[in-house]
Parts: sequence; C-alpha cells; structure tokens
Amino acid sequence: MSVTCKYLQNKFEHAGFEQIIFTIHPRGLPNEIPGKCSNSNYGLRM
Repeated sequence: MSVTCKYLQNKFEHAGFEQIIFTIHPRGLPNEIPGKCSNSNYGLRM
C-alpha cells in the first residue's frame, strides 16, 4: 500500500465510513493520457 493510501486511511479511519477503497491507476498503459479523466475511467473499469 502506498504512503498516500496509508495516510488517508489513518486520517479517515474514524470518520464513519464503512470502508475506504483505493484504486491505483498504473503508469504507462497504452493509449491512455495521464490525467483526471483517465484516472476516473480506470477506477470505473476496476
């Protein structure tokens, strides 16, 4: 788990969420331009 994921998990562990799910968009996927839209699209496909 990345440092960012651990930080967010610790920060929000008592916020009342049932669970926190992290999706990490891998770098270098063919035919994908890095950015918010491709990250959102990847998250939806997972």
